[in-house]
Amino acid sequence: MDKMVAAIIEMDKQARKRTEEAEAYRRREQEQLRFKEQELLSERLEQARRESEALARGEEQQAEKKLEEARARNLAAAERMEALYREKGGQWVRELVSRTLDA
Repeated sequence: MDKMVAAIIEMDKQARKRTEEAEAYRRREQEQLRFKEQELLSERLEQARRESEALARGEEQQAEKKLEEARARNLAAAERMEALYREKGGQWVRELVSRTLDA
């Protein structure tokens, strides 16, 4: 009978030890999962930041290009207006004076 009780106690000790080992393993794995999750989150955030910066640079370059194009169009229009004024300015002045005096 004592042998049987001793055997049961020994089996209980071994079962508790296995349970403790399994719990320790589970805690280690959970900690590893939390660490990996944080690592993946950090990597994804960094990737999103890089993508956002690249997109912002692209948008800024595109806006700068459009601004330069608008400036070029404005300069060309001003040059055309100046050339037209040099060509017809005298005629316009005479016409305005004539219309004003005839009115």
